[in-house]
Amino acid sequence: MTLKTSGNVNQFIQSLNLPFDVAGVLITCEEDCHQFFEGFYMRNKYVIDDLLDYREYKIEKSKKTLDSFVSECYTYTMRQAFQTTFYQTFSEKDMKLVKNAILNGKITLEILFTDFQRNPNKNILKNIL
Repeated sequence: MTLKTSGNVNQFIQSLNLPFDVAGVLITCEEDCHQFFEGFYMRNKYVIDDLLDYREYKIEKSKKTLDSFVSECYTYTMRQAFQTTFYQTFSEKDMKLVKNAILNGKITLEILFTDFQRNPNKNILKNIL
């Protein structure tokens, strides 16, 4: 599992002038470039809406389970697991909030994941704040 995009993917994102903080977690390989360009790019008036549609598609297509999500949180960095599960960018500051909320018993990984499944368009950090 890696979140580093290849040079070709970065060039693709830059060539379409896509906001990297959103596109960088959605478009991570050349297959994603093709899928986004052929199925989602220029579908809406604004490119951010195209990216959000692509995010919904990837979430629907994902077969992520609670067990796999929790396993990824401990196998990789929690930030990587969050970004590849929720298709959202998380800063180091965001992850500190998440980790503190978990340590303080305010939230659990299970609650975050199940709330996300119920409403994938809701920002995960709203559950923490």
